[in-house]
Amino acid sequence: EKTLEYKAQCEIASKILSAKLLKDYKLEEVQCLICGMPLMSYNKRLDCVVCPVLSKMSENSLAEKVKSIQLHERKKYTITKKREEAKRIIAEEKAAMQAIRDYEESKLKTIKFLEEVQEERQEATNLAQNEAALESKKLEANANEDKRAQAKIEEEKKLKKEIEIAKVKEETRLKEDLAKTKVEEEARLEDELQIAKIEEKELERLKEEAEKIELGRVKKRAEQIEKLKIEEKRQYADNAKKLENERNRADAEKNEIKRLQQEAEKSKVEHAKKIAEQAEKLKLVEEEREKEKKAAEVLAKVNDQTEKLKLFKE
Repeated sequence: EKTLEYKAQCEIASKILSAKLLKDYKLEEVQCLICGMPLMSYNKRLDCVVCPVLSKMSENSLAEKVKSIQLHERKKYTITKKREEAKRIIAEEKAAMQAIRDYEESKLKTIKFLEEVQEERQEATNLAQNEAALESKKLEANANEDKRAQAKIEEEKKLKKEIEIAKVKEETRLKEDLAKTKVEEEARLEDELQIAKIEEKELERLKEEAEKIELGRVKKRAEQIEKLKIEEKRQYADNAKKLENERNRADAEKNEIKRLQQEAEKSKVEHAKKIAEQAEKLKLVEEEREKEKKAAEVLAKVNDQTEKLKLFKE
């Protein structure tokens, strides 16, 4: 409390000293033994210009000034804490977005690995030379293909479900965080507005006191304070605009998640088309082999008839 009272005295003293300096008073390095403020000299006369003013002020007036400073410092500390909390929330949102991106990349790598395994197995099937073994492998490949297709469908359902759950959770959390941030920002702006009103009342009171001491100089000082207040309001508006930009970035990240999901769906469709094309190629190969087999049987019959004809001529 003594520190706040000293700050209040220093603030009042700074206004008095500034006013005296404009009246050709000179600031000396010697301090007053009563109030602790620097002495001033005018026409070779050394005196303290602060003590007379402090002695005229009532205890209630000084206590009111102390309360104003205390309230201002408390509000300043609250605003700092809220800004730090907002920064922490934004950092957590970015970390969550990065985790979702990593999860999507991992799933895409898994799908690509399954596609490569499928291609290797298909090549092994095509290289088989024994027809009976090829038929057995074909049946086994069909069974395995059905299993893999079923497993892939289940994996896709599971992946889709996990993505939907993560999407819903993330959207819910973002909505809650944005609502919470909005409420806190509105409360902060309301507090700052109250502080501005209190400072405006204090300014009015100081103007009345200044009119009794030095009307012209205090009015000029009041105008400076008014300009500072306008600057503070502009800074508050800038802070609100920055918060809006952060919200826009959050919306952009949500759109990016949707785009990644659409790309994953597109990749699934392309993979299904590729599997269908491979199955069609395999079917064509089997039909070609059946044609070759029938042609070989016809050729064997023709050769047999030719041999019989030769024997008949002989």
